[in-house]
Amino acid sequence: MKLTFIFPMQAYKKHQPKHRTWFGVEPPTVAKLKSLVPDDIECNFYDERFEDIDFLNPTDLVVITINTFTALRGYQIAEEYKILGKTVIIGGIHATLCPDEASQYADATIVGEAEISLPKAIKDFRLGLLKKIYQPEERAELKNIHLDRSVFKGKWYLPVKHVEISRGCIFDCKFCTIASMYKRKVTLRPVDEVIEDLKHTKSKLIAFIDEDASSDMEYRRELYTKMIPLKKKWTAQMTVKSLLNEELVELMAKSGCFSVFIGMETTNREVLDNMNKKHNIISDYEKAYANCLKYDIPVSVGIIMGYEGDTLQNAKEVFDYVNSHQHFMGIFTTFFPFPSTPAYQELKSKGKLLCEKWWLEEKDPFNLPIIKYDEDNDFTGVAYKYMLEYLSYKNIFKRFLESKYSMFKRLYIMAFNIFMKINFHSFG
Repeated sequence: MKLTFIFPMQAYKKHQPKHRTWFGVEPPTVAKLKSLVPDDIECNFYDERFEDIDFLNPTDLVVITINTFTALRGYQIAEEYKILGKTVIIGGIHATLCPDEASQYADATIVGEAEISLPKAIKDFRLGLLKKIYQPEERAELKNIHLDRSVFKGKWYLPVKHVEISRGCIFDCKFCTIASMYKRKVTLRPVDEVIEDLKHTKSKLIAFIDEDASSDMEYRRELYTKMIPLKKKWTAQMTVKSLLNEELVELMAKSGCFSVFIGMETTNREVLDNMNKKHNIISDYEKAYANCLKYDIPVSVGIIMGYEGDTLQNAKEVFDYVNSHQHFMGIFTTFFPFPSTPAYQELKSKGKLLCEKWWLEEKDPFNLPIIKYDEDNDFTGVAYKYMLEYLSYKNIFKRFLESKYSMFKRLYIMAFNIFMKINFHSFG
């Protein structure tokens, strides 16, 4: 038996894929899925961000994992395989949020975590008993798991390896797909299993797959302490609040933390409250940055523009704020209402969704009118404009000159920002 995994690229025009990237990291979801496949099944993998799919390459079963931005292309791929008479399974976070939609394109849809469902689906397929929906009643335990990276053999990726530590988040931000999927429940891997995983991961550069790499402080202290001898360099996503703990930040630095990412979102209290992101206290930002600066850990920040209560003036103020700091990277994005989230439902109930299934439109979503904004505060394309301005040479060098990080980190940040500027349209 032969099985083919597909990781779709973003595509906005049918049969004319765009945004092919030359830079990317291994998709850890595919490595996880590969580890769930019985040894007697031959596996093939296409990462469409880099390569074309050979639809004529013999296969018995096709597994496509999708997020909201790749859903359209994923469905197109599924249709092409089904025309060829192949059986298609679709999973991923978008399939979990929109199972009825995904089921229109798939022979079977996996809802939720795949650890339990994929082995069952493969077994049922072999018996000719494949079901339309697979949805486990319980959460997967993060024990005795591993990422089978052999599926990436022969492909070129950036030398950063993902390692999973936890799943889920204790917070309940209205716009967040993770909050909708995991219902504020966090599952942790055993510390010693994480350490063994890191020992056997050849790369020195690690990106932790965590929605919040500071959840359960005692767990993190144990993990980061045991990481010190490994001499890895790592990055992860954390909360602003966690970075107020100087003891933790110092331990992170000792364990090899190279940078952190925080969902700052905005500097406007009303907007944060509308997001239900009450744990972001604006006055804490500077304190958190100061702690990270003390231990030479640059902070990347994510900014969302166009949420309820936001104004173009607010957007300008948050851009100026971020541009005046030497972050590792500032990432400006337009607010996208993801399906099945409270934010999406609120907009829909208020009649403010101009395009309810924007992810199925064959147009660039960053320039697609999705939300009915006030006439004076139309955010269509605004975040894109600020992203380009942030990556202007003038602003990159300005931030370099004003930075107080070590010279090595300053040079690295500047080089990374220039790299992002030159290759801005090449990332997928």
